Amino acid sequence: MPIGVSRLARLLIIVVLAATAVACGKNTSPPAKHGQFKPAPGHVILHPTAAQSFIYLPQTAEMESNGDLLITDGGNWDRTGAKIVELTPSGKPDWVYTGGLDFPHSAYVIGSNDILISDTNNDRAFIINRQGKTIWTTDNLGGGKGFAGAGRFSDGGHLVYPNDAYMMTNGDILLSSRFNSTVWEITRSGHVVWKCSRFMLRQHRPRLLPNGDLMVADSDNGRTLIINHACNRILFEYGGFDANGNPKVVWPRSFNPYGSNYLISDTEDNRILEINHAGKILHTFADIPQPYYIEVLKNQDLLLGDSGIHGAIELSPAGSLVRQWKTSWPPGALHTSIINGGFETGGPQGWMRGDLLNETLHPGQRADMTFDSSVKHSGKSSGMISWPANRAHLFIRWEQDLKVTPGKSYTFSGWIRTKNVAPCDTCDLGPGTNPGASANFVLKFINDDYRTGPPQIALPSMQGTTGWTHQTYTLTVPPGAIGLEVTAGLFGRGTVWFDDVSVTPH
Repeated sequence: MPIGVSRLARLLIIVVLAATAVACGKNTSPPAKHGQFKPAPGHVILHPTAAQSFIYLPQTAEMESNGDLLITDGGNWDRTGAKIVELTPSGKPDWVYTGGLDFPHSAYVIGSNDILISDTNNDRAFIINRQGKTIWTTDNLGGGKGFAGAGRFSDGGHLVYPNDAYMMTNGDILLSSRFNSTVWEITRSGHVVWKCSRFMLRQHRPRLLPNGDLMVADSDNGRTLIINHACNRILFEYGGFDANGNPKVVWPRSFNPYGSNYLISDTEDNRILEINHAGKILHTFADIPQPYYIEVLKNQDLLLGDSGIHGAIELSPAGSLVRQWKTSWPPGALHTSIINGGFETGGPQGWMRGDLLNETLHPGQRADMTFDSSVKHSGKSSGMISWPANRAHLFIRWEQDLKVTPGKSYTFSGWIRTKNVAPCDTCDLGPGTNPGASANFVLKFINDDYRTGPPQIALPSMQGTTGWTHQTYTLTVPPGAIGLEVTAGLFGRGTVWFDDVSVTPH
């Protein structure tokens, strides 16, 4: 069952081999991200329009008891548009919570009808009611006073890039703090009932099994684990490298019980694996664009967000598509040429500021991206991106999308200059992925349902310190493509400037 790869999901793919982390993990916690920042209050939209309910980057998908579907939308790459969307069984949007969110990863219905949200770039988890009122937040714990990420638990710990918040049957909350490589079980008062900070490196979707053991996707170690409740022994492990030196899984983000077997979302390989307790692959669900968290329904079907359709899908145990929930609304009309290719001030900006995956910035803080008047190839300024610290991010880039005609040829032209572009510790997705050490232009075609598809054109990467370098590429638009995505980005640390970008038809 081929499912197209999303323009949003494909942007996460980063290629080159990284070193394998040791079994007990490594200390990669960045400086505390909390600061004097209070997220804006959110609000509810009833009976939203297609534009108000368009899902940019689906994260979790949960089936509610009445058949409605709750989907977490991480938002656009410029850190706007994040929301929680409820769809009816027929796929009609009937409720949206938006505002104040920054790259939320999970939203689950709890209690009578409240919703627990992990608000990742704001370093918090909080609960809202259906009217959108916040009724509990980690930001108020331990004297946090509502400042993002400032809440403290009874052990002194706090959330850094939380990517899952799950209400347990006993009323406690299980929290995954990705950049602490820690899982906490806390009461609503912030008392730590249990925690585990061993073996994992930047994990996703932890769950405690009925016997208390921890089942978790150990993402940046490139494996999945079951850890005993005492957090001193690994009971099960799947990952590592095969006989040919290839990683068995690349950046797994979900590890679920599945009958007597297990499910793994093998994110960067665009597939889901069903394995047995001996680690043998029993079934592969292929061609799924970067599968995220998986929910197993009562009938053993699989439910998950699908950025290829900006919504969610349900798969049968055999891998066939049972149904899909799709949202459609191109986020803006495509221009026929680059707007402000010289990154000049005083007119239309043209470029989208894409720092969604900043990972270690303080809540409310944006990446250092400016139109720099002190360095330019021509005109008065250039587009600068700077990340000097050796702290993690996945990529930061400027972006524009253009309208193009299938079968027609175009020439891309742009200038790039770098300073001290170098590898960045843990700016990667674990074994088998790029640690980050380059800056470059990337071109991707956008097809008629607003997804990017192959081929992807990555122009030569620049490292170290270089003067202004001209790069050009002539391309022919494939059938079905309606647009061209132009990005100018930094992978790793250092500073890069872009200028005089154009796409000219022949």
